[in-house]
Amino acid sequence: MTQELLTYDDYLALPETVQRYEVIDGKLMMEPAPLFGHQWHSRKIFQPMANYVDKNLLGLVVYAPVDIMISRTPLRTRQPDVIYISCERIAQLGLDNMEELPFLDIAPDLVVEIVSPSESQQNVSDKLADYQRMGVDECWLVRSREGTIEVVQFIADSSRTVERFSNSARVQSHVLPGWQPVVNDLLVPFTFLKSRSVDQ
Repeated sequence: MTQELLTYDDYLALPETVQRYEVIDGKLMMEPAPLFGHQWHSRKIFQPMANYVDKNLLGLVVYAPVDIMISRTPLRTRQPDVIYISCERIAQLGLDNMEELPFLDIAPDLVVEIVSPSESQQNVSDKLADYQRMGVDECWLVRSREGTIEVVQFIADSSRTVERFSNSARVQSHVLPGWQPVVNDLLVPFTFLKSRSVDQ
């Protein structure tokens, strides 16, 4: 049976949900719940980023699920794992309107994608193309099993990997240059709990 394509009006009529999904050219793509490790790494990145942004009054940091609108026709949305949007871009929307927004239709400054080991390179490339198309400045591709964070910048009609950081290296961000977290501090493995139990 052919799936009926969603329109923008159909999307607005969808009920509020914490279930993660994306709409790709009108097709509703439901995703299974993220693995526990995915959520763990998402929090370890979100928390210090949000602390830095809040402390310096730079803007807002939020985590999935939050829709960003890539295009209305055909309907296309994405849900990055972590989103940073600066005060300058928020001003385009108006602070009074932020809490009731069903989606972001201006580009975040930075998005974070925690890449699943089973995720295809084509799917990652498609996401990067959408973020570039929308006007996102920077994307972090986090691969926890490899222990790497790849920083991708979008410049004009092209994207380029600035660097792939790992281990004790500090992540260098064009969007948040004052925040240079150590990769190992963000990608903390669960084994740290074992060492803690031994110490006790």
